[in-house]
Parts: sequence; C-alpha cells; structure tokens
Amino acid sequence: MMVRPELTPEFFGLLRAAGCGGVGFGIESGSDKVLRDMRKGFTAEQAEKTLAAARGAGIHVSVNILVGFPTETREDFQETLAFVERTRAHCNEIRVTHLGCVVMEKADLQVQPERFGLADADPEAWRTSDGCNTHEERVRRFDELCGLVLRLDIPLRVNSRLTKTGRAVGR
Repeated sequence: MMVRPELTPEFFGLLRAAGCGGVGFGIESGSDKVLRDMRKGFTAEQAEKTLAAARGAGIHVSVNILVGFPTETREDFQETLAFVERTRAHCNEIRVTHLGCVVMEKADLQVQPERFGLADADPEAWRTSDGCNTHEERVRRFDELCGLVLRLDIPLRVNSRLTKTGRAVGR
C-alpha cells in the first residue's frame, strides 16, 4: 500500500472492520531526500503517521526497507535507522532483501544511470561514481539494519523468509 494523505485512522478503522488483517508498505527509506529521489510522493513523517494509524486500528503492519539506493549517503542511512527505531511500535515486521537496491532492466536506474550517479549499472554489483555506494557498503548497511531490527525485537523477513538472524539468509 502506498502512503497517501487519505490513509487516516478512520480509513484504517473501516479497513479493519471490513476484515483487513494486514497491510504492507513500501516505505524504503527514512530519509526525505532519498524518498524524493525515489519519487515516492511522501515524507518520512507522513509514513510514520500512516504506520501509526494502521497499527492503531489493529492491522498487522509490514514495512519494506530498501538498503543502498544509489543516492543514499551514510547520513541518509542513519535517518532510515532512526526511522525504524521511532516506528518500532507500529511495525509488526520489517522486510528487506539481501541484495539491497538492484538495477532492474528498463528501470530508471538502468535507463538514466547518470541521474543517480552510477558509474556502472551491473544489476547487483553497481557502484556510484564517487565510490561511496558499493556492493560492500550495501552489505555493511544490510547487516547493520538487520542487527538493529533484531535488537528492537521486530520480526525480520529477508527475501520473504522470517529469520532470527539477519546474516546468511539468502546469501
């Protein structure tokens, strides 16, 4: 489900009353800059309010986080970690993929790599021109995010599998 202004507590109350037990949100990042770069159409604050409204209505909330979008800096990633901490009471589970951000065929990252600062557009091992966002850095961020989620005692799904440890699942 996309974050939108009309997703109010009343809306989620109606959804719950109609039998909806759970929703998933592609939040992807806690950084407003990265959300803008992804063209998500919402801010981290709006996402936080939406998660609270859904959870407040008794709906199971699943949140997707994308590690290592090309424009994501270390500071942006720290904002995502802070977002996860702030919203932990509203999340029934966090979902990540061990690959992080992948350059998909015909997607904006492949079609316009210069717009995102990509030096090469290898689907998994891409890197940015400034050398700050590499496959190795994305693996470090993945491990850090998974560690935080587990320390916060939020169920973690990696590659759609529920896990107790973030490492080595699907890798």
